Amino acid sequence: MLGLSHRGNPVISRLLLAALALLLLLAGLPTRAAAEIPHENFELANSDMSIITAMLNSSVRASETALTFFYEEKVNDSNQYLDIIGRVLVPAGQLVEEIKNVAGSYDDLSELLPPFEKLYSGERSFSSLEDDLLGIRNEVVSLSQLENLSDADLVHVLEEIRTIYSLTGSMNNTIDEMQVAAGQITTLTVADAQPFADSNLTVLIEQLRDLIHSVIEQIDQIIHNDVNWGDATPFLLLWVADASLYLEDDLVCGGYLFFNGSFSQNHQISLVMDNNNFSTLTTGAGGSFRFSYTIPIDALWLGSHLLVAWTQTPYENLSSDEITITVSRIPTNLTISASRVLLAPNQNTAISVVLKDVEGSPIPDAEIILVRDAESIALRTDTGGRTNITWQASEIGFGTHRMSASYLGMFPYASNHSADLIITVNIPTSVYLHLSAARLGVGYRIVGNGSLFANRSTPMQGQMITLFIDGVERGNATTDVNGMFAFSIPSTNLSKGTHELRASFIHREIIWRYSDATESFIIQSPQQTKYPFFPVIPGWDTDPGVTILYLFFGENAYYTWLFVLLAIGLTIKTMQARRSRAEKEKLDLGRVKELEPVPAPRKGLSIDDFALESGARPSGPYDPNEMVVQYYNRLLGFLRRKRRVAIPDSMTHRELASFLQSIGYSRTHVQRVTELFEKAMYSGSRLSEDEAVRMTTDVSRIVGESRGGAPNAV
Repeated sequence: MLGLSHRGNPVISRLLLAALALLLLLAGLPTRAAAEIPHENFELANSDMSIITAMLNSSVRASETALTFFYEEKVNDSNQYLDIIGRVLVPAGQLVEEIKNVAGSYDDLSELLPPFEKLYSGERSFSSLEDDLLGIRNEVVSLSQLENLSDADLVHVLEEIRTIYSLTGSMNNTIDEMQVAAGQITTLTVADAQPFADSNLTVLIEQLRDLIHSVIEQIDQIIHNDVNWGDATPFLLLWVADASLYLEDDLVCGGYLFFNGSFSQNHQISLVMDNNNFSTLTTGAGGSFRFSYTIPIDALWLGSHLLVAWTQTPYENLSSDEITITVSRIPTNLTISASRVLLAPNQNTAISVVLKDVEGSPIPDAEIILVRDAESIALRTDTGGRTNITWQASEIGFGTHRMSASYLGMFPYASNHSADLIITVNIPTSVYLHLSAARLGVGYRIVGNGSLFANRSTPMQGQMITLFIDGVERGNATTDVNGMFAFSIPSTNLSKGTHELRASFIHREIIWRYSDATESFIIQSPQQTKYPFFPVIPGWDTDPGVTILYLFFGENAYYTWLFVLLAIGLTIKTMQARRSRAEKEKLDLGRVKELEPVPAPRKGLSIDDFALESGARPSGPYDPNEMVVQYYNRLLGFLRRKRRVAIPDSMTHRELASFLQSIGYSRTHVQRVTELFEKAMYSGSRLSEDEAVRMTTDVSRIVGESRGGAPNAV
């Protein structure tokens, strides 16, 4: 059973995010979730192991696709999916290691990744071998299309044929290794479930043997039907599928006999090993022969051997090139694991060592030497090839300890040495951290406090806590009798933005376990900048470094909305004022009476006499302001009705003056009439009689003018 937790550790959280990001790259690769795995000390969140399981399941899906492309001879496409597998396995391994360190207990967790890594390694090897095989096949095809082959070309063809058979032998061995890894993957058990059982790995891997057979058939077809051997020199070709063998492995070899211009059938071939007749063979169709022999478990077979083929023909004796084969002991695989690598003083750990041969079969009754630091102990494997021993933390002692296992080898098995296993015994500690403020202005000090406890509850007095900001050490703090510590760190040289404060229990005795805690904070400084400026609002300590969304949805967003409402109100008020003024001007233009031509005033005529004579004299007491306004309005009516001048109601007095000038009316008279009207209408001051007389004079001049012409005589 596996039991893991990452709570309170930001490193794990970042790894989880990295893992999730990698999973997004695997679009189209289905995943399968794993069940929650309990633990006696830590509760594992279901998402922790689910992420690891989903990543490994994604690698299985990618492997299935890569194997399909291998079969279709699309090596480049296969390599793209192998790259995906590599990008998944690396962070998965990091995540597993982090979980180990946090949880301190991980039964069988060390057996989770190796099968996937072994399959991935096998797929990489097969990719390289298939790429070489297809390249050589294409080269042989090219040579077979030549009409006349030189002796050098024919020798090259024979060498390529020998290489092809060697490659196919290596490919078959790689298939065997991948099948072992695939079988281990499909049978992996996690919390009594098998999350990787639903795969087609074994079927797709075995299908690759059909690919090898197909290539061999193509090569055989090319040799007998496509290559123009012509009058080639007679030859006896010998090939070996694999020149590096071990006891109980199969020696597979074969070849071709060519003489008298053709491949000879039903001809005897002698296979000689170390100058001794090893076997007699007979060529079949196409002059080919094949031989397979299982190497016995016999010490005499160990070492190097020379293998050569020999035959007699009616014309001469032929022999092949010598091939050296090497036979060694059966390889073994030795692994060591522990139920816990991180122990508290009251805990124990179960050490397990497993010995298997190259085919994955257990090796029973084998002596294993288990070494812990400088101490060694002899153990023997059971029928399952496993040996176990349990040690109390008190037996191991405080500190870090290195363990490993060795197998000296017993005929016919080869010796082996396991990887090192690190066991640590110490007392768990916990660091807690709190910041007084998460947002600080430039120049403010970073103030906060924290605590340090052993076994989550016992205060640790007089211990040093080291403080880091963004990985740079900034000082130390010492815990008091209650395990508490406080700090005040200057923010000098810290840029604006987000920073991370970490409190670490680094300087400690070996009996204490490392722990740390982190908190994030933001350095910010409001400041006025040149237009376009970022608003600086009292109580709002931010700047352009913060996203613009903060303006409208931050904790002080009500200031923004207040400004928006104020701007809207000012805009509406301005529009209302402009509309009111326009409507007033329309009203003035509407109060128009017809204005007949007014004669110029006679010399010495008073304003009263002129007004009575022109008909412009208003009833009641005489008022120059009213007279000026009345003259202006009647002028507009006259221009509209008598002169057919189109004057829009929306036009202002100044716009009307410019318009009248543009169509030929006197600039001097028009401007003076307009100025006198505005002064009488809007200034609030009383006009003089001279100004009223000037108004009548200018109006009469305008009325007397023809449109765009000279004044009429009056």
